Amino acid sequence: MNGTIAAILLFAGAADAEWNADEKAVIAQMTALSQSTREGGGGADAYAAMLAPGFTRWTVGGNVINGRDAWIEGVADWLNEGGLVLGGTNDVLEITIEDDFAATRRIVVERMKNPDGSVATYRTGVAEIWRRDENGAWLLWRASVKPEPVVD
Repeated sequence: MNGTIAAILLFAGAADAEWNADEKAVIAQMTALSQSTREGGGGADAYAAMLAPGFTRWTVGGNVINGRDAWIEGVADWLNEGGLVLGGTNDVLEITIEDDFAATRRIVVERMKNPDGSVATYRTGVAEIWRRDENGAWLLWRASVKPEPVVD
């Protein structure tokens, strides 16, 4: 499946709303971030390029907040050990933009191949804050996620 078709399938839920140009740019970054962890998607380096300085990620209910470097290292290790996002969907519920910040809420369902070869599907509630950099690119600054395994 080529990247364009995969992106359309991944973000089918996003087509349900009418988004302005800035909101579409944020959705494009969401697409690119997910694509980076797929086969031929650029890997951890491409993923890292879309994270803002000071990025943090929190799994809701946990007591660990991952910083940018630790998170990128974890993504790189997962990919290098054979992990891969196989496909999924994204339902963008809300994008609110104020100046150079965008707050988003979405539900992501992704099918993943784990390094041990097993395949699992996760449904994840995601709340994010994106920051627009000096070149106008939207970079992910904060992510709070609540993953739940889906019985395949």
